[in-house]
Amino acid sequence: NPHSDKFNGLLSYEYAINPSSTPNSLLVGAGSDSIQEHTLAMEGIYAPSWRWEFYGKYALRATNADLDSLGVTSTNTIHLGQLRATHRFAYRWDVTGSVRYITQPETNFDEVGFALEAGYYLTPDLRLGVGYSFGSVNDRSLGGSGFRSDDGPYIGVTFKVNELWDQFGLQQVAPPQQEESLLEADDSPPIEAPVGVIPAAAVPANDMATDEAGVNSVAADPTADNSQITDGGEE
Repeated sequence: NPHSDKFNGLLSYEYAINPSSTPNSLLVGAGSDSIQEHTLAMEGIYAPSWRWEFYGKYALRATNADLDSLGVTSTNTIHLGQLRATHRFAYRWDVTGSVRYITQPETNFDEVGFALEAGYYLTPDLRLGVGYSFGSVNDRSLGGSGFRSDDGPYIGVTFKVNELWDQFGLQQVAPPQQEESLLEADDSPPIEAPVGVIPAAAVPANDMATDEAGVNSVAADPTADNSQITDGGEE
């Protein structure tokens, strides 16, 4: 989503032949033995805010093993699941709880593991974690923070690569959009004229013209109120 990165999902498929091969077995040779694996995995991260992050993963693996050297042929299916919740209670500190599950129905095998972890951010992209694991769920599909080979304490280092290429993996901040202005209606009562003052709208047009003519005549004759002077003196 180019407008929000609260949710991110990943769907992956892996096909492997003899995934447990080692350099020694490749040099010596394994004869006609063949193991083929098909793994389909789905995972997602939901971060409603910078303080909370929820992660989930499910994987289904189908294995076909033809061990001619032992005369054994088998087919089995493995289900793997992982859930994790992280709460960032301070700018550099967080606490994480996770649960891991693996089951193989053909052999009635299942295993559950839990882990509690506290993390400290040296930089926004570099995190150190210290935790304790209860139970072991050992599978390569649960790599990284989900891989636990045994009970006990552990230390982890996580580094986020979000600027490997120019602007790769970074959300562009959209510029602020101009909003339409809203004009609220004025419900206040109209202002009344003082007592004794006649509004201009209430005076007839003829009276207003007469008053204006009288004012203009007075202004044009400034000697109307003064004594008249003649050649014989004052009158």
